[in-house]
Amino acid sequence: MIRLHSALLTLLLFVTTIAAAQNINSEPTAISAYRINVEDDMYLAMDLDPNTIVALLFQQDKPEAKKLMQNTLDLIYEKINTETAIQLAPIETLKEHTKYSKMGYPIGTLKKAGKSGVAKQYVSIDIT
Repeated sequence: MIRLHSALLTLLLFVTTIAAAQNINSEPTAISAYRINVEDDMYLAMDLDPNTIVALLFQQDKPEAKKLMQNTLDLIYEKINTETAIQLAPIETLKEHTKYSKMGYPIGTLKKAGKSGVAKQYVSIDIT
């Protein structure tokens, strides 16, 4: 878990730097997709069992996978909303306009989200 946390902090620092360099409006930004894919070399270091890996990959409703997804999302919200101009809207913002996994996270596309008209900005979060 420590390695994932370090990798996420590095990723978020990169996102923060890019967002600061761009002219991004501070309007709510809806999340059209949120996925985590743990590579082979990471799941051993993170001490994740194969069932959790499969649950993450296929967004199955398993307690360990849900905990990892939620903890990671909480960290993303904290960093993005406090250190960039981007203001991530609640995860359920597109509930009626896109597909959601059994875990309760959006699995749609930016194109479909954009057609919904719910927000002016959209983001897809893929962590590998």
